[in-house]
Amino acid sequence: GDMQSRITPTLIEHVTGASQVTAGKWHCLVLNDIGRLFSWGYGKNGRLGQGDELSHYRSKPVQGYNRVHFSSCSAGISHSLAVSDDGRVFSWGDGNFGKLGHGDQENVLRPKIINSIPSDVNIVLAKAGDYHTLLVTEKGEVYSFGRGKNGRLGHGN
Repeated sequence: GDMQSRITPTLIEHVTGASQVTAGKWHCLVLNDIGRLFSWGYGKNGRLGQGDELSHYRSKPVQGYNRVHFSSCSAGISHSLAVSDDGRVFSWGDGNFGKLGHGDQENVLRPKIINSIPSDVNIVLAKAGDYHTLLVTEKGEVYSFGRGKNGRLGHGN
């Protein structure tokens, strides 16, 4: 990989089997057709999920999740999310404002299950905003958490 800008669409030759992509401000995530997660870009705060804060200029598999089949992913400015086929949500990266959903503001260097979601709730979609997170359940309900400035969490306060 390199850090050169491109002014026309250019194939990323080492990425194959992609079924979903998401672009954050500083990093990218890709899901392949068998539910494996890959990341690259600026690694500060652990947003790449690689267990460190190193930057990577080529896609790299997120290690340790071979038994988890991810169905969607989302990259924010400094945090990342992935949803597994069985409705669990994993979050990692910058924990400021509680946007990772772990009940604190700690950074997380690898995908970590959000245990505060009730066990009978299945999440089908997760989106990482700049400083907040939104989750959609299989029943069409929406959960939000993180920074509430400007009403972005939707709770009416």
